[in-house]
Amino acid sequence: MIMHANALYQGMNRLVSDVNDANIRQLFVMHFNREGNACNTAEDSLYNLTRVQAALYWYTNHLLMKIQKDTQQKVKFVQGDEQQAAKWERMGGAEEFGDNSIVLTSPPGESGMLYLRDSEKYRDVRVSAKLEGNVVGRQTIYLRYDRQKESFVRLLLENNELKLEEKQAGRPLVELSKATLSEIHWKPEDLAYDKATVYSKAQTEAGAAKEDPGYPVNISHMRLREIALSGKRLTVSVDKQVVIDSQETAQDSGGIALESRYSEQNQKDDIYDAVFTDVSVVAPAAGEPGKETNLFRNAYSGWRV
Repeated sequence: MIMHANALYQGMNRLVSDVNDANIRQLFVMHFNREGNACNTAEDSLYNLTRVQAALYWYTNHLLMKIQKDTQQKVKFVQGDEQQAAKWERMGGAEEFGDNSIVLTSPPGESGMLYLRDSEKYRDVRVSAKLEGNVVGRQTIYLRYDRQKESFVRLLLENNELKLEEKQAGRPLVELSKATLSEIHWKPEDLAYDKATVYSKAQTEAGAAKEDPGYPVNISHMRLREIALSGKRLTVSVDKQVVIDSQETAQDSGGIALESRYSEQNQKDDIYDAVFTDVSVVAPAAGEPGKETNLFRNAYSGWRV
C-alpha cells in the first residue's frame, strides 16, 4: 500500500508521511509497517508493527528458526524421514531429511552440525555429496572428527571458495589448501529480488565492491564434491575435476560430520540452510578389495517396483 516499503516514519518526506499515517489510522486498526522482527509487544505502536518477510530460498526450519530467535520461545522443527535422522546425532541447529536431501539449518550466528553415528569406527572413507545451498554461506564436511579432542580435517565451501583445514588436538587451526572454484553466472534479476530494487547488470557490477562484495546472498548453486581419505592421503574432486590431489594429513581418527554456518556478508540474515543431496558415505574393507561398508546413503538408486 505504501511506497516504499519500510519507509513510513523512517526516511519518507514528512508531508507524505503525515497523509499516509492519517489515512491508515482511519482505514485500519493496525499496520505492519516494517520488515524485521516477528515479535511485537504491548509497548509497540499498533501502527508501526514489524513483520518477518520470508525469502524465497528459506526452507521450513529457516522460518521456524527465525521465529524462535525473535520470540525467544521454543518451537518444534520439521525433521522429515525418521529412519535417516536416526543415523545422525544433532550437535546444533535443526535438520530436515527429505528423500535424497539433508537440509541443515544453523542457529542464529552459530553453526548447525550433524554427526554420523558410529562413523569413528572407520578410518578410511569415501564421501560424495551435492552441495546445493546458497553460494553466500558455509557448507562443510568433517573427516576424522574427534569430538573429545576437538581435532579434525574439514572441507568447507564458502562464497565459492573451497578450503581444506586441519586442527590437531591442542594446536591452532591450519589451512592446508584454498581454491576459488569456477565462476558462477547469475542474472541481474537475482539481485533485484534480493534488494527489491531493479538494477541493470552494469549498475550491479559497478556497485558490487561498495555494497555487495562477492555474490548476491540469495543465489544457489550445485557443486558435486567427492572425497577419498585413505591413510594419511586426501583427494578431493569438485564437479568431476580433481582440486586436491593426495594431500597429506596428520589427523588419524574420528568420524564424519556436516556443518552449516551463515556468512557475515549477509548482513540481514544470520541463519543459513546448508543443503546436502545424494549423500554417500562408504568405508572400504581393509585388505579386501572391492568390499565396502555403506555407512549412509540417501541417493536415488533406481525405480521402486
